[in-house]
Amino acid sequence: MSLKTESTVACWAKTLFGLFFWVFFVVPTADAQTLTTLYDFDNVHGASPIGALVRGSDGKLYGTTSSGGAFVYYGTIFALTTEGSLTSLHSFNFTDGASPAAAVLQGLDGSFYGTTYYGGIYAYGTVFKITSSGGFTSLHSFHGMLDNYIEGTNPRAPLIQQADGALLGTTYQGGNPGRGTVFKIEPAGALTTVYDFGFGACCSEAGLVPTAGGRFIGTGQYGGQYGYGVVVSIYPAGPSTILHAFKGTDGANPTAALIQATDGFYYSTTSGGGTDDLGTVFKMSPSGVLETLHSFSGADGSFVSAGLIQASDGNFYGTSSHGGTNNYGTIFRITPKGAFETLHNFTGTDGANPESNLIQGNDGKFYGTTLAGGTGNLGTVFSFSAGLPPLIDTAGR
Repeated sequence: MSLKTESTVACWAKTLFGLFFWVFFVVPTADAQTLTTLYDFDNVHGASPIGALVRGSDGKLYGTTSSGGAFVYYGTIFALTTEGSLTSLHSFNFTDGASPAAAVLQGLDGSFYGTTYYGGIYAYGTVFKITSSGGFTSLHSFHGMLDNYIEGTNPRAPLIQQADGALLGTTYQGGNPGRGTVFKIEPAGALTTVYDFGFGACCSEAGLVPTAGGRFIGTGQYGGQYGYGVVVSIYPAGPSTILHAFKGTDGANPTAALIQATDGFYYSTTSGGGTDDLGTVFKMSPSGVLETLHSFSGADGSFVSAGLIQASDGNFYGTSSHGGTNNYGTIFRITPKGAFETLHNFTGTDGANPESNLIQGNDGKFYGTTLAGGTGNLGTVFSFSAGLPPLIDTAGR
């Protein structure tokens, strides 16, 4: 064989390898970015989910709807398989709670704990417990005017659990001077107020993030030096510190919790502010130095109510409740350095206006809810594949 022939063969080999790589590696990655509607809410089984999903120890997805159910307006708690089979666990009837707006938490005892924004004995919201089989217990009804709103009212955020079993949560309003509280509740139902949001912060819609030394980090949707909301460091038994006051240009009105990433920094979103006043993604050091990673423009999303999840690839994934090609919201990915990509534009028929965090399943896919859209425009549960491989679950689930 001549040198020329060998060169020609080598050239064709490289070309064929390149085509092989494109067809079998590049194309599946693009095609893998697919959304599947797992469940369309029909009002009977719930409507308008706001809170995120939680993967239970049995592998099912647990969540709440803010409306619908047997009593039409007050919402539900449900369990859903990853194949889309839904079981209604509880329909709220107002006296035991109404309009849950947050995810449930699976506690150390295996039961699920959550809050409702309205309802209860005094109509100011509740804390509840429910088993995977639907055994429901109302743990606490916020007293409202009965105790001059001191213990807080209208909880909107998910609970967190401490090692001793006690649960911590926030209220959107109430307390002294009426800007919301941090409360502690025992699994048996005894509740105490451990912190009042003062004049420096107001109106928490987000859960708390525990850090070393008994400190918690949270957000206030309003307040601060500029009135655009804050990130606050809280010691329940001691003083609090405002780590960052949003100026508007760097974000405004945070409604989501922060997450601490593998690099030690905190990441989250704001629902407004930024370059076009349509929301931001930010990164913050433990000492409160904030960097705006992305300002939403509308075409790539707007009005971000949900927080972020750091996925198995190290990147962050989230949703915007509006904006995108159809103005029904988006799913996006952003790297720790701020490289941003829109992965999905909701169409309305596949869901609209997602307001909750995504979660990642063992299969590598993301799962979430939309407030509206779907067959009856009552919201959906969806799965979304971004081409990530299945996870190795050390818990054996």
